[in-house]
Amino acid sequence: MEENRRAFFNLKFAPKMEFSNTLTRKGPTKLSPCGTKIVTVYENRLVIYNTTEIRNLQQCSFRETITSVKWAPNSEYLLLIPQSKTYVLIKQVLSERKAVKIQLYPPGYSDADFCPDSSHIIVVLDFGLAINFFSLTGQYMGKVEYVQVPTIQRNSFSYDGQYYAAVRKKNGCYFVSVVSMENFSTLVTFPVSLPDVAGLSWCPDEYTIAIHSSCLYNQLQVVFPQGNVLFSYQPYTAALGIRDAVWSPTGSLLAIASFDQVVRIVNTTLSKMIAEFEHTDVVYPQPNRSVFVEKQITTTTPNVKRESMRQYAFVSQRNKFSTHFVMETEPVKLKYLSADMTKPNPKQGISQMKWSFDGKYLASCNENTPHVLWIWNVLEMELEAVLICQTTIKTIQWNPYCLQLAFVTGSEYLFLWNSQGAVSVPLPFPEFYPQYCTWPLQEKGPLLLADKSQFCLAMEEE
Repeated sequence: MEENRRAFFNLKFAPKMEFSNTLTRKGPTKLSPCGTKIVTVYENRLVIYNTTEIRNLQQCSFRETITSVKWAPNSEYLLLIPQSKTYVLIKQVLSERKAVKIQLYPPGYSDADFCPDSSHIIVVLDFGLAINFFSLTGQYMGKVEYVQVPTIQRNSFSYDGQYYAAVRKKNGCYFVSVVSMENFSTLVTFPVSLPDVAGLSWCPDEYTIAIHSSCLYNQLQVVFPQGNVLFSYQPYTAALGIRDAVWSPTGSLLAIASFDQVVRIVNTTLSKMIAEFEHTDVVYPQPNRSVFVEKQITTTTPNVKRESMRQYAFVSQRNKFSTHFVMETEPVKLKYLSADMTKPNPKQGISQMKWSFDGKYLASCNENTPHVLWIWNVLEMELEAVLICQTTIKTIQWNPYCLQLAFVTGSEYLFLWNSQGAVSVPLPFPEFYPQYCTWPLQEKGPLLLADKSQFCLAMEEE
């Protein structure tokens, strides 16, 4: 068997990473969309750093513990949500001006976020009473009543930011209202012919909207903003159904994640399903399919200084073992976890699903094999690679500007994949086990890694 394996770290894809020092955190930590700043919260204290030197740019304190913080798309403002959720604070970055306070009590609110223009905010009131729009100065701009959205999803806005689609429920019936972000008036309201609505997202081409029901009914519709149904789809019946639906960056394909451990690709232009990606418990290597398994290998360099260790891509400074991805040539039987269907929210089916920046690849994770990452080539409609880790995959994130996938498992490694191969990069810090990673949304920048109490930034050497 050993002769049929070869360690993948001998191939060309072996990036060397630079890491910043770790900083402590006691609350949410967010990277700005432009990638030049990072904000973290220490209970009631907010600190803003730059990402090049990790230098403290500004800090300020508030009367109440901050539980959530959100960047404006232009990276110039922060929206702060306190623990009581009776008001929101809007803070201009690097300004000494006092934060604008918008009072929302009674009845309080469940979520708030910036609108795409960065000049207004949207607030979801408790109990689905309404969605309110405010300017950055706190001026009330408009509302939509009887909403059915406890949290705000940015894909509820059209990609040009001119419209917002809100799911509403009144007298037991579901509706969708399209709101103009220019004057915050409702342009059109149309009924939805689904038994319920659990998710909604605008297509990147801005001509259609995908609406899907909860997992109990397993139905999906693609509609025009005027309410005309373009396409209806129901994969199967008599079982838990759709978990999520995500548009490709081009808007021509829609990926549907389900509880039956299958990702279905729908071509909305042809109005039909064109592929099913099954997540099986046995994977078979093929000439066009790579299977990588995370292995521990003894290293001969146990005594290396930390400064030098940051430049090593494949040696762990924590013990005498290092982790590498090894390419398998024989079939691999995956460790399969059966869900307890007697409990609510069973861990079953597709839990994560994300498109690459160019729409060529789709990465997915299945909760029945939570330590496995599946990467599908959508152009060829086939499985490109399978990465089998030792522990559960926590977060997967595509680089928004190049073909590179980063993911973490709560271990001492950062994992990277691209079309050349896979690599595990040791983190040069003791007691740092990232649970979360993210790239900047708008500009090429560093990768943020965070666990429960620390965070750092990682940048590939040029």
